[in-house]
Amino acid sequence: MPSFKVDRADYHRYIAKGGQKGDTGQIEFIAAYVVQGRLRRLHEKSQFQGLDGDWFYVDGVYA
Repeated sequence: MPSFKVDRADYHRYIAKGGQKGDTGQIEFIAAYVVQGRLRRLHEKSQFQGLDGDWFYVDGVYA
């Protein structure tokens, strides 16, 4: 798999659930990056879990 660097990420929506700080969250984003000279985009809706003040990626769905 070729390496790549994300050049830009636009966050479209953030939802936290479970109180003021939240213990679960969702983020929808579109990331732009270049692989072998070609611009690519990734649109994902990701699920996160909060634990002791830190957030951990759980899974995501390509949108």
